Order: sequence, then structure tokens, then C-alpha cells
Amino acid sequence: MLNKAQVSMAKLKASSIDRLMVVHGIDYNSETTSAEYMKISSHIRSIKSHLYLKFMWKILIFFTIAASYYFLIYFYMYPRCENMMIKRPKLLNNYNSKRVLISRLNIFGRECMSPYMGYNFKDSYDFPNAKTMVDKTYEYLVQNIKELKEDNFSILMSQKLKDRIYKSTNSSFAMLDYGSDASVINIIEEIHVICFKTPMTGTEYYPYIARVNAVQDEILAEFKLADHDSKNIINDQLTQIMNTTIVYSVAVLVLFFFYYWPYFNNQRKQFDRFSVLPTILMMDLE
Repeated sequence: MLNKAQVSMAKLKASSIDRLMVVHGIDYNSETTSAEYMKISSHIRSIKSHLYLKFMWKILIFFTIAASYYFLIYFYMYPRCENMMIKRPKLLNNYNSKRVLISRLNIFGRECMSPYMGYNFKDSYDFPNAKTMVDKTYEYLVQNIKELKEDNFSILMSQKLKDRIYKSTNSSFAMLDYGSDASVINIIEEIHVICFKTPMTGTEYYPYIARVNAVQDEILAEFKLADHDSKNIINDQLTQIMNTTIVYSVAVLVLFFFYYWPYFNNQRKQFDRFSVLPTILMMDLE
């Protein structure tokens, strides 16, 4: 195939020289003709270089758009969405665990107070040592609060939920004026005092129970809000991925039909016109 191409090029060159000499009466081997030929060759190389750069620029545009889409989707949006989907069950589980731990802490706090209140759960139920369980539950709750802060769950929270956790819940209970986390810590401290220092009197007990119930209600409300917020945030992220893909697809189609297709179609037509030239040269010399 290469030999045939070389032979064809040699024939075309010979035909072109013959045409110059026979038809146009130009001495191809003269110094004037040679200098003119070198000038034309230099101009042709300049045109080729310009066309090559133009072609590479068109390829670079497409490559830049495709690479930008790839890196945006696969190195930012997909990992971010995946991280949200992994963290969402952990966030909801954190709230469920917190509710259970507060209930457990409340039960064993009451058990610690039972001798002073005239009743004892141990008479009816086989409870483990209340003070030991309070200590263990206290550790679990502290760890639960740390996880909520340290595991970057904030990407799944609305500003409203963050405010309820760390600022104010707008509750009628003063202990909730500084956020649910602060109120949980307050409950932990109260129960710790009940079990290890000073038991409550009867008049103090019922307001304490009301505070515990208020905190549990707040945790339940936040659980529902976290469920709603995280679902919406993940859906928004998926919508962004879909919209980005649509924009990329439309951009590629527009580029193809209004930029690349006219260019390559024009190049094909030029090639078709140039392909006729050797035939014309050969016909003129026959």
C-alpha cells in the first residue's frame, strides 16, 4: 500500500512538472522557477501549520469540555452524593440511639431515686446495678453527642436543624434555650447528681420528669426534621448530577451540529475537490 502511494505521488509530481513545462512553458529547473517554488512551498507550510493549529484547537475544546464534565461528576458530585447516602442512615441511627439512651438513663435515674420515693423497681424486676448502668449510659450518650459533631453530618442538615441542635429550640423549657445537645448534657448532669450526690425531693421529681420528656420530644422532632432534610438534600444533589449531565449532553450536541459537523463537512468537500486535480492533470497531458 505504501509503495503504491509513493508511486502515485511520483507520477503526480512528474505530471505536474510536465504540465508546467508543456502547457505553461515554464522551465522547472531554472533558478527563477526554483526560487519561486521555494517561496510557494514556504507559504504552503505556513498554511498547513495554521490549519493544523485550527484543527487541534477544535479537538482541545471538546477535550476540555469532556474532561471538565468527567472530573466534576466522578471526582466531586458522585463522591459527595455517595458520602451523603452513607451518612444518612448513621445520622438517623444517632438520633434513635440518643432517644433510647435518654430513656435508659431516665429509668436508672428513677431507680436510684426509688428508695427515697417509697418504691423500688428491684422488688418487681431484675435490674442490674442502677449506678453502674447510669455510668455506662452516660459514656454512651457523650460518645453519641461527639459523633454528631465529628462525623460531618452537617452536610445533611438544614440551618433550622443546626440551630435546634446548637442554639435554641424555641421551647417553653429554659433548658432547651441553648439547643438540644446542651439540654441532653443538662439531663445527664441532673441524673448523675441524683444517683451519686443528692437525691431529689418529691417536689423536684415531677418537674425533672417533665424536663426529660421535653428533651425526648425535642429529639423526636429533630429526628423527623433530620429525616426530611437529609432526604431533600440528597434528592437535590441527584438533581444537580442529572442537570449537569443534561447540560453537558446538550452542549456536545450543539458543538457537533453547529461547530464540528460544518467544519468536517467542509473539509470533506475540499478533499473531494482536490482529489479531482490529479485526474485533470493526467487528462491534459494525454
